[in-house]
Amino acid sequence: MNFRIDAAGEQILDIKQAYNKAKTAGGDAVKQFFAEDLKKTFAVFEKQANKDQSGYWIGSRLSLFDIQLYNLIHFFDDQQSVQQALEGCSTLKAIHDQVEQTPQIKKWLQDRPQSIF
Repeated sequence: MNFRIDAAGEQILDIKQAYNKAKTAGGDAVKQFFAEDLKKTFAVFEKQANKDQSGYWIGSRLSLFDIQLYNLIHFFDDQQSVQQALEGCSTLKAIHDQVEQTPQIKKWLQDRPQSIF
């Protein structure tokens, strides 16, 4: 199980790098990133999440990847395009919401210092 979490975490790094590359390229590269690359990545993550049906990405409790997924969803400037890429990924959306409602994370989100990060 841990190797899947590690591999998926690396995939998140790859998708962030692809996004930064698209931003640097300019033009329609960012639109294409959201419509194709991010959508495809979310579909792969959704497929794995549906195998367990535990409310988490893998296993029956909160993992590092669940938090990484939450952060990935909030990483991008264009949240409307992120939500479009998430269409059809109801399990990922539910995991996002579950992470956000975890008492310790909810408290941290409310109490954290304001910053640009």
